[in-house]
Amino acid sequence: MRVQSTSLPHPQRERWQPLRSGFVNLYRYDQEEFHYENGRLLLRGNNGTGKSRVLALQLPFLLDGEVTPERLEPDADPSKRIEWNLLMDRYPERTGYSWIEFGRRELNGKEHYLTIGCGLSAAHGQPGVRRWFFVTSQRIGQNLELAGDSKQVFGKDQLTVKIGSAGRVFDSAAEYRSAVNDALFQLDEQRYSSLISLLIQLRRPQLTRRLEEQDLSRALSEALAPVSPALIANLAEAFQELESDRSQLNSSRFALAAVEQFLNGYRAYAEVAAKRRAERVLAAHDEYEIAIREILLAESECDRSLEELGRLKSELLRLDSEKQSLRSEIEVFERSTKSRDAQAVEQAHLLAIEARKQADTAAADVAEASRFRKSCVDEYFKLRNTADQRQLRLNAAADAAAAAAVAAGMESAHRRCFAECDLNAADSAYLERLKENIADAVHTHSAGIEKIETLSENVSTFRSELRRACADRDLLSGLLDDAREQWNAALAEHQSAVTTFLGAASNWTSGLTELPLPFDESFLRSVSDWCNRPHGPNPFAAASRHSVEELTLNFSETRACLKQIEQIQTAELNQLEIELERLNSGAKVNESQRRQVLELQSEIAEIQGKLDPIIDSIQDLNRRESILRSEALATPSDESVRKIYEYSIALSRHVDSLRDRVQSVEDFVQQKQQQCDRIVESFNRTASELGLADWIHDLKALHEGILNY
Repeated sequence: MRVQSTSLPHPQRERWQPLRSGFVNLYRYDQEEFHYENGRLLLRGNNGTGKSRVLALQLPFLLDGEVTPERLEPDADPSKRIEWNLLMDRYPERTGYSWIEFGRRELNGKEHYLTIGCGLSAAHGQPGVRRWFFVTSQRIGQNLELAGDSKQVFGKDQLTVKIGSAGRVFDSAAEYRSAVNDALFQLDEQRYSSLISLLIQLRRPQLTRRLEEQDLSRALSEALAPVSPALIANLAEAFQELESDRSQLNSSRFALAAVEQFLNGYRAYAEVAAKRRAERVLAAHDEYEIAIREILLAESECDRSLEELGRLKSELLRLDSEKQSLRSEIEVFERSTKSRDAQAVEQAHLLAIEARKQADTAAADVAEASRFRKSCVDEYFKLRNTADQRQLRLNAAADAAAAAAVAAGMESAHRRCFAECDLNAADSAYLERLKENIADAVHTHSAGIEKIETLSENVSTFRSELRRACADRDLLSGLLDDAREQWNAALAEHQSAVTTFLGAASNWTSGLTELPLPFDESFLRSVSDWCNRPHGPNPFAAASRHSVEELTLNFSETRACLKQIEQIQTAELNQLEIELERLNSGAKVNESQRRQVLELQSEIAEIQGKLDPIIDSIQDLNRRESILRSEALATPSDESVRKIYEYSIALSRHVDSLRDRVQSVEDFVQQKQQQCDRIVESFNRTASELGLADWIHDLKALHEGILNY
């Protein structure tokens, strides 16, 4: 984990980014430097190598300056004291530094650096630490050192002298935080405190396993930038406008409801009024027909009377002429009385009397004809006046029928029926034919409306089916999105489980003493393949089982060999001890026997010296075999990896199934859309051909208009 560098890093961005950090005489480090890559630092190593100490003593400590365990330690353990990082239970007194260097680069290439750090000093028997902080533009290792050539760490006074005017040394953590904030972030005090609290929350180990959602949410919310007052004002204005629009919409809805209620009542009234007006029109039409017939009869009678009057006038003129001729003859006769005899005079007188009677009769007939003519003329003008009134009423009824034809959508048919109709000269037969033509036009128009209604119902049916299909598609799409999110979450959880499993395996393998594992390329590839698809036993369990079998066989063979040697040595030892006991049991021991006893004792000691290591080896083998089996039994459990993998596979199949269903529904929606478009096109074309394009959205009113017509 030790990182050494022969050159100092340089910034690459306009914003401040950490370049390097380090410790001086702190924890187990004499002088350690960590170089960042693009502002990031990766710490890897086994347990106990100091990763947590680096995390605790670097960030966010150097941005905060507080040394309480709740803010300093990643796990917030109150039993961990800051002074232990200096004294470590073996130093009587110690001074150290933790520092970090930031850098940024302007567009013109000018580089700026800022180094911040904390000095800590502790002594045995004195609780707590003495601390001081520094902020400087100097770079450690270039124009600033924290320890002398003899590795003697500088104190606060020496550091103040070293920094000089290039920075400042602080005794207060609050002043130090303010200086760091002004130099790096330029936030207000509340936002800076929220940022530090958020970093402390996110630094906690195994954050997802012990996730306190409310605390994390509160920390994230507090770390957000404050909302602009202008944006709040715009939102408030938008909400006010929305409220105004809502009120206006409600008013419009109330007005619409009132208008619809009024229209419902007015429609009923209009229907009754139209029916009454139609009754008056029909009655006027009947009266008109009767008056026309009476007028025709009167005109024919008047014509006959006029003809008779003319005949009588002609007869009266003829009689007047005869009267004048008779008077002339009488005068002639009177002047020539002498040439006439009395009989001729008498006959002429009789003829004159008869002519006078005829003349008087003709005059009486003429007077009677004049009186009759006058009465006929009076009756004619009376009937003509009645006919004119009925003609006006008929014209008004025709105009009302034309207006009703417009409301019924039959304006063109009405014009065709009345195109060549002269109501002034129409007789009853023509009017009957006109009625039949109008009835045929109404029937044709009603049939067209029924056809339009059938097509409209088909359009509504297809549109309803299309809406249901779209709703099913949207529902399935939502389910597919949810399933994809669950699948992605399952994949992430699988990756987390694999990481946890590999971490547990790493911790397990780091503690192995007897169980060897083949950490070659093929084994690592099998581990990677198994993590991606955990089918069968995991490679660690398989390798440990294989190693246990091999080592157990090896231990058994070695133990058998040692047992055999032990038995041989024990047998020899028993024989020597029996021989030694036999020699020692004699009453007298001569010099030869004494030498023999010494030799036996020497051989017994030699055999025991050989036997003890063998017994120790057997015991060691037993101990190693026990450790081997316990290490094999401690193989990390892969149950969570398997379960989450099976769950992700099930979700993957579910996603595929939903995707197929969505595609099927999408095809069905497109098919329904095409059918609906064809039906709508046919509907519009038929409506245009029937002249009902303007009425397709109000067929009910069209029905009412036809009834009124």
